[in-house]
Amino acid sequence: MKGGQSLNLCATCVKEAEEQQRKWEEKFERERQKFEIKAKTMALKNQELARLAKIRLKHEEELLSLSPSDFEDAVAVLYRQLGYSVEQTPYSGDFGKDLVAIKDGIKYLIECKRYQPDKRIGRPPLQNFLQQW
Repeated sequence: MKGGQSLNLCATCVKEAEEQQRKWEEKFERERQKFEIKAKTMALKNQELARLAKIRLKHEEELLSLSPSDFEDAVAVLYRQLGYSVEQTPYSGDFGKDLVAIKDGIKYLIECKRYQPDKRIGRPPLQNFLQQW
């Protein structure tokens, strides 16, 4: 005996059970697809992070080799690429304010410091910058 006959279900009950089974299978397939998309997304994200890490390392070495004024210029270019309006101050006598960047009506004062792994920027220069402004 098949379907409803073996379970003594009426034709309507058999159709309802089949419809419920079809809906469950569709839901299961959607969840499987979501899981697959998330897995592919994570793999792509990890690949991109690895690629960016390589690029960053290359650019970090280039940035560390720049002169202080060239470093300020590079930072100004970066902020312009991010959509800021940027005004550079003189390279010396700027009282610690190297760039004035404006975006969405908010003004940012930026001091550019190029650090080396063995020569980090300490607390006193940062405190001095904050006290002046």
